[in-house]
Amino acid sequence: DRPVAIKLLHGGLKNEGQLTRFRREAEALARLNHPGIVAVHAFGEEEGCPYIVMDLVAGKTLEQLLEERELPERYAVELVREVSRALHHAHEQGVIHRDLKPSNVMFGAEGPVVVDLGLAHDDQELSDLTKTGDLVGTIAYMAPEQLHGKGIDRRTDVYALGVILYRLLSGHPPFEGPPLAVVAQIKTAEPERPP
Repeated sequence: DRPVAIKLLHGGLKNEGQLTRFRREAEALARLNHPGIVAVHAFGEEEGCPYIVMDLVAGKTLEQLLEERELPERYAVELVREVSRALHHAHEQGVIHRDLKPSNVMFGAEGPVVVDLGLAHDDQELSDLTKTGDLVGTIAYMAPEQLHGKGIDRRTDVYALGVILYRLLSGHPPFEGPPLAVVAQIKTAEPERPP
């Protein structure tokens, strides 16, 4: 008797790897109990379509907010501080988000909530789901080790959070341009200091 969000695997189940990823998301979320991380209530499969039932966060995303207006510097720093607390909780449970970006931070009644851990994985269980060299995530927020195909850990999320803070303070991510140019910049360049 409460509103919830139901996440479905778009296009249904195409292969066992997708089901494994989807199940991993549900299991990772279920281990987390923090007001800054969306809570999962159930996982299942109906007629070949896997689903996850989670809290409904009825607010805007940070991406939507940034498209509407600039945020004051003090508010930006406090926001990043709150998200870092949620990430720390996830990391203490062995969960790395891997795709942290403004569209994966929503504003609920209690403050910012990290959502869409669809690319999350358990750092105790690095499997062949993501083989070396596979790019999984959003390029502008990816850490150099992701782009080099090396192992990832909590520092991967910390890097993405730093990119979010940079964007909050400057109005744009540290590296911009076509995808291949951004990849090259992340691997080799130093970003300009925000104004």
